Amino acid sequence: SWASFVVHATAFLRPNDGRLALVLPAELLHTDYAEPVRRYLRERFSSLVIVAFDRLVFEGAQVDAVLLLASNDDSRGLRVIRLLDERSLDSVDLEVAPTYQALEHWEEEARVAKSRTIQSARWSSSLDVEASAVYDALLVSGRVVRLGELAEVDIGLVSGANSYFILSRESARAHDLPKRVLRAVVERPSDLAGIRVRRSEEKSLFLPPESVGAHDRATHEYLTIGVGLGVPQRYKPRTRRFWHRVPLPHLIGDAFLPYMAHRAPRLILNPGRRIVSTNLLHSVAFREEAPDARAMVAAALSSATALSGEIEGRSYGGGVLKLETKEAERLAVPALTGEQVDQLVAMFDRLDQFVRRGRTLEASALVDETLGFDHGRLVAATEVFRQRRLGRKSPSR
Repeated sequence: SWASFVVHATAFLRPNDGRLALVLPAELLHTDYAEPVRRYLRERFSSLVIVAFDRLVFEGAQVDAVLLLASNDDSRGLRVIRLLDERSLDSVDLEVAPTYQALEHWEEEARVAKSRTIQSARWSSSLDVEASAVYDALLVSGRVVRLGELAEVDIGLVSGANSYFILSRESARAHDLPKRVLRAVVERPSDLAGIRVRRSEEKSLFLPPESVGAHDRATHEYLTIGVGLGVPQRYKPRTRRFWHRVPLPHLIGDAFLPYMAHRAPRLILNPGRRIVSTNLLHSVAFREEAPDARAMVAAALSSATALSGEIEGRSYGGGVLKLETKEAERLAVPALTGEQVDQLVAMFDRLDQFVRRGRTLEASALVDETLGFDHGRLVAATEVFRQRRLGRKSPSR
């Protein structure tokens, strides 16, 4: 509703001397649905000032708020000011706020991109001009490509009752369920410690046929348990023709990408493309022209992808990094040569062990060294955005 309100509010202003000042959610800076609003504001006003806060400013609300100040008082374009909290507003000097020029790079990239659907001129990158310049230089260097140029990203399945439909292997054995009514599934990112799904990390999705004969005693009994638990009356199951038939995603990918992350995006190899996932993990299917899936999963450990995640993703009051499917397709991943593909495949198991042992930064440094990225510079730029995301706290009064 806020997006429509912003556009509607401008109708009450005179074209050349009207001013707009609004308190808005930070979705203005980064969401896809706000892109037309950002474009409209740039066309309507020659001066745009965004005031962003490193801490939450509304007590009891997990809303990341910004101030939007729009006018035609000058022609300085977009300026962004970061403050600790709202109590710092008294010290704001709009005249010294730096103008953010990098949007032109984004717009030019959008014009030459193969797929306009995976491009977006986001204002979230303008929260720090120097760190954003590192990312802008990376985008035009030819060293990275958008994940969407190499893969399709889709959401996982929605069972409507995970506690019933998703069983541990031990529970499936305890109910004596036959293999023909089970499908390998991964449920949560926290269940996956490395960059490859191990069998010990898989669970079982209960997926019986539409009609279950009386001779299939174990399956029939488990369906009866579901009825007793009221599963058929839950929202998703009751909308299906057969309540127990969980629709599988149309895309079974080569890798998974957690929908939410604490520190950085992580691709996780789906061995043999035989496992499905819940909607807590996106499915990533590489195209035929893409490099070996193992190399792509390893390459995504690069600090270049971590920096991209901070800018292309979104975060809310709790600080978690979220990537919707289109945002995931905008992630910058290293563009690999044949030699680099072979090197990453050869070190895949070693990188998996690093990540499993919590040594992700070491894994990232090794990948950056192999690919020739400036690890220190990219990490420093990433931390600028990550620390703001993770460091926001509820307002203290």
